[in-house]
Amino acid sequence: PNLQVLNLAQNGLCTLPSDLSFLQTLQELNLSANNFASDSTLVEPVLLFMALGTLPQLRKLNLSRNKFTMFHSDQLIMRSHPNQVFSYLEELNFAFNLVTDEHALLFPV
Repeated sequence: PNLQVLNLAQNGLCTLPSDLSFLQTLQELNLSANNFASDSTLVEPVLLFMALGTLPQLRKLNLSRNKFTMFHSDQLIMRSHPNQVFSYLEELNFAFNLVTDEHALLFPV
């Protein structure tokens, strides 16, 4: 119940549970060097980002070295606080993905 840091780097992951809100105290999540991808046939990338949006205290998120072509934020909404997705996020590492256009990284406010 007090987990604050979770390192899942280099595990070959391509999906996550749809609701991560049970990780109430998680502040740092490292998902680098996995198999998350914008063109995944196993899970819609928007659903993956929605799952990440359910982490209530997330401050640092590492998504580097995956296969994303964009930050899939178009449908990010927390059911309980629709205007507060990633409200505590201070650091996002999105390096070494497949982004070719910087506008693909914009998060609508």
